[in-house]
Parts: sequence; structure tokens; C-alpha cells
Amino acid sequence: MKCKILAVLFLVVIQSAFAVPTFADGAAGPCKSVDIDFMYQHLNLPKQVSIASKVPVNNLCQVVLNINGRYFTTYASDKYVVIGKMYVNHTLSDSAELARLTKTNFIKVRPAMDKSIAFRYKPEGKIKEVVYMITDPLCPYCNVATKKMKEFSDNYHAELRVIFSSVHGTAGDQKAIESVCRGLTLPEYTKDDWKTGDSAEYQCQKGKDVIEKSRAIASQLHIQGVPTFFLQDGTQIVGADIARLEKAMKK
Repeated sequence: MKCKILAVLFLVVIQSAFAVPTFADGAAGPCKSVDIDFMYQHLNLPKQVSIASKVPVNNLCQVVLNINGRYFTTYASDKYVVIGKMYVNHTLSDSAELARLTKTNFIKVRPAMDKSIAFRYKPEGKIKEVVYMITDPLCPYCNVATKKMKEFSDNYHAELRVIFSSVHGTAGDQKAIESVCRGLTLPEYTKDDWKTGDSAEYQCQKGKDVIEKSRAIASQLHIQGVPTFFLQDGTQIVGADIARLEKAMKK
């Protein structure tokens, strides 16, 4: 489970198909006439919108829109636009494209992420993987997951890098700043006693600077809830699902 920032209700479009046509160029086929002006013609969109990608799928143009830093999938013909999700053989048709966009964006943002680390944990021996954890000190699901991360990191020889993104407003930000100012290690962070005290004493400038950078990182990564994990290749796992994280590590 995860602490949600925003829940969005989608119209679900279920379509069965036996084949997915392919085109040499994303602008060819059903996507040829689809541009941002076309999308504005058919949808009531805010000003800050761009097309993140467009791919022909089942004789429609699958258009992923970037709206204020979040991805939304639509499907367009030359006459209309459908908002929602398309399932093909029990699989979301946009899953591979969204994963590709997420990985590409992560690679671009990663250098800034490494300047926004609240704390890290390095197991002994050779490091084989780096796992980024986006979390909030006041998120209960995050705290359950964090308590499992030392054992996880030791087992998989993975360095853990923690970045904060509060979903609890000012209170979450203050606890995140406190963690940085205290210089907590992973074992110290997972103890719950420090999370219940007054944070006012631990609001140093270094902590404030780190959390300010973290907010920008969370926005650039389109974080919608915590915890969210990233492997160093950009693979994303959303929620406190350590089993899924382990499965991703084994691929």
C-alpha cells in the first residue's frame, strides 16, 4: 500500500485485439494528424500541457499527455479523443510506454537526486545495485517498508539512498528536516521514538536546503504517493511492496 497524494478516477475502456499494428514512425498511421492543437480542440485542457509521446495502438493513436508534471493516457482517432485505459489481453496497453517514459525521466533527473539524499545505507562488500526510496517520515506504510530495507540491502548488496517527499504537509517536512539535521543513520531512523518529539530544535539550514531540493525532485519524477522506489536503471516500484522490489532486483 502507499500514502496517496491524489486519486484520479479514469473511464476504463476495455478492448480486445488480436494484433497491434506497428508503424515505422510514431507520427505515421493514426498519429499523423494528432498534435497538441488537435488535443486542445477536443479536450478542456489547462495551459501547461505537452505531448510526452504518441504511439499507434489498435488503429488509434495512444497519446500520453504531460499535464503539470503528471502523465495521462488518451486515445485519439482523426475525429475524437477517448480518455481512459485500454486493456489488451488483460494488460494495460500503455504500461510499457509509461515505464519507458519513467525510466527516461529518471535518468535525466538522477544527478539532481544524488544531491538531495537525506541519508544512505551501504552494506558491506561490493555494491551491485542502487535503490532510491522516496518516503515521508510520518507515512506509516513507508515506515513499515523502511524497517525492512537494511535486511533487503544486505541480501541484495544494494546501496539505499533515501529522499524525502512529504504527504503530510508542514509536519512531514519538519520531521524530514529533523532527520537530516540529526544526521540519522538507517538504524536510527527506523526507531520510532524521535518521530514523536518536537522538531523545532532540529530545523537547521542544511536540512531545509535538502528538503527544498527534494520537493523539486518529487515534482520532476511525477511522484504521486510514497513510498516509491527506483532502481538505478529507472525501474519504478510504487508502494510498500518489498516483494515486488525483490522481484525487480532478480530480473
